[in-house]
Amino acid sequence: MRYIFDGYILDTLRYELSCRGQAIKLRPKVFEVLAYLIRHRDRVVSKDELLAQLWPKQFIGDGTLNACLMAVRRAIGDSGQTQRRIQTFHGRGYRFVAAVEEEEHAEPGGTPRAAEPAAQGPAAPTRQEAVLAAASEPSPAACEASMAPLSPGGASAALDSLEQEHKQVTVLCCGLTEAAALA
Repeated sequence: MRYIFDGYILDTLRYELSCRGQAIKLRPKVFEVLAYLIRHRDRVVSKDELLAQLWPKQFIGDGTLNACLMAVRRAIGDSGQTQRRIQTFHGRGYRFVAAVEEEEHAEPGGTPRAAEPAAQGPAAPTRQEAVLAAASEPSPAACEASMAPLSPGGASAALDSLEQEHKQVTVLCCGLTEAAALA
């Protein structure tokens, strides 16, 4: 499936996001957060749901999710202030609000066909979904800004730091569990 919105294309089959034909690099979890929000754009998705669906059986703090959302927003030319594509509902969650067009991948030797209307209700996200950028193209400057490298203190560094912290907490918890079993 490909999702098209505001000149962006999220292609879950190819596992890529592009803007006006130029690929935008995303970390795997950032891609999954964006795909999940787009798939469930008909409703507000809570932080707890995002954590349960995308980090199952893992202890992840709000900082990790916030860093992912910041990276998602930056990749699609959005911000926490403008919220043109992802709105924050304080105390409730997030919702993808940009107009989205769904398109099936082309069958061998064929052309892409429009997707069937999406079934209602939650479905587990897969890496076999895509998001294709839509009719209203963003300015070239917006695409360039979304592809610009992050500063050393930007979302990338914050996400690296949080991922490292998660690994340390996991090791500590596993060690405590083993120690308790021995006692």
